[in-house]
Amino acid sequence: MIRECRRCGRDFEPNCKRTKETPCPDCRKQLISISYQSLFAVEQSKKWNQAFPERRNIHQQLYIAVKSGGIKRPETCSKCGREAKIQAHHTDYKHYTHFVWLCSSCHKIEHNNSNIS
Repeated sequence: MIRECRRCGRDFEPNCKRTKETPCPDCRKQLISISYQSLFAVEQSKKWNQAFPERRNIHQQLYIAVKSGGIKRPETCSKCGREAKIQAHHTDYKHYTHFVWLCSSCHKIEHNNSNIS
């Protein structure tokens, strides 16, 4: 029995008859890959949070300040001026307001040039 993939719309022949919503083999491989990547990221995040609880606390404080409107995220990088989704780079972890707004490229460069993980 030929079915249409619910993700990509291609016709395929499923290898089991019990599921109507089964994606095609290619989409299934992609979904499994994404799931494993997500699980790995969650595990890495948990390990980092356990290793650096004070940094996690500072990140949470800044996140809350941005969400509540106390601190406004700019649209341009403070280093190169590029318009992008801007990230906070903490210059130290003594207080949540000790940071600069950087684009992802400048943020990576900062981390490569500093000892802060």
